[in-house]
Amino acid sequence: MLDGSRLALSFDPESILLRLGASGHDGLLQIANDTPDADLASLKQQLSMHLPRLSVDENWSPTVVLAEAQRLAARLHALRRDHRPVLLPPSELPLLQSAQVEQIEPAVAATVFDRYHYLLSHRWDSFSVGLHFGPRACWPFIVASLSPFDLANMADGLPTLEGPGTLTVLSRLFAFPGAPRNSVSYFLGQLRSYLTRTRPELGFLVTYVNPNVGFHGASYRADNWQVLGYETGTSYCYVDQDYRTDRQLAQEYGTADPEALSCTLGRRFRRSCHNLKPLLVLARSLHNQPNAPGAPSVFPRWSPT
Repeated sequence: MLDGSRLALSFDPESILLRLGASGHDGLLQIANDTPDADLASLKQQLSMHLPRLSVDENWSPTVVLAEAQRLAARLHALRRDHRPVLLPPSELPLLQSAQVEQIEPAVAATVFDRYHYLLSHRWDSFSVGLHFGPRACWPFIVASLSPFDLANMADGLPTLEGPGTLTVLSRLFAFPGAPRNSVSYFLGQLRSYLTRTRPELGFLVTYVNPNVGFHGASYRADNWQVLGYETGTSYCYVDQDYRTDRQLAQEYGTADPEALSCTLGRRFRRSCHNLKPLLVLARSLHNQPNAPGAPSVFPRWSPT
């Protein structure tokens, strides 16, 4: 019988590595080194997203975890092998202050998010902004997507705003390995300046931070984002072993309801079977207005309408 310390699992990369032990960590590093396009950071993030569908015993088995890592590494290679980024090498990067913040072509942004972001998906209803360190022929080192605000689950916990249309969601943010230190927080500041100039109707940005993947929002905090609250009920869904966002499920199958998907897809569909930490919800004014004071709100889980 498993003791209580084995039943309550965390899935951030550090917790996974602790369960793997030294030999398991070496095995994970070997998989990353042996698989083109499957860098160790990406591989650990994918494990954080996919191990929650496996049982407690499976999560404590280095053999099972490394087999899943091998599968995920092969998937990353298949996604990325024909879409390798063209980036300036670190030795040739100019000063951070000379980087250019500009709108990114939708096809480039979709490629980055579908193949390099930990969710491996983009939002089709977005516009994207990136940070370029070189000519346009090079890919942006950092890319963010901005999407319409449709988080009805937060309706009662948002800051007071002046009129409609002033909220937008920072729905994706990705920085390639090798981006200069502090470049993400610098980019967030530059992004706000860009939006103030080009989208004056916007007032606040809202975003999620997922601690289950080891994210704590340090770059956002450095840019003075404030905690709005926490979204409870975190749960992942999988089709054919691979994670799918609720938006993807709704677009592909017409619903994100787990019971309906289970009836439609049968054993192809699975849900995470562990308690996951709530998602952190952060907000930032584009005009340096403070959020309404008060204790952080608790939001129910969002789902497509």
